Amino acid sequence: MGSGIPLVSVLLPYCNASPALDAAIASIAAQTFSQWELLLIDNARHG
Repeated sequence: MGSGIPLVSVLLPYCNASPALDAAIASIAAQTFSQWELLLIDNARHG
C-alpha cells in the first residue's frame, strides 16, 4: 500500500461555491484514509 498511487479519487464539482469550498476541502482532507486524490472541477458557466 505504500506505493504513493491514490486508491480513491474524490471528485468535487463546484460552481460559485467559495463560501463552502474551503469547508468541503477541509472535510475531505480530514478523513483518516490517506491514499486519495482530490480533483476540483470548476463548473462555472461562461457565455
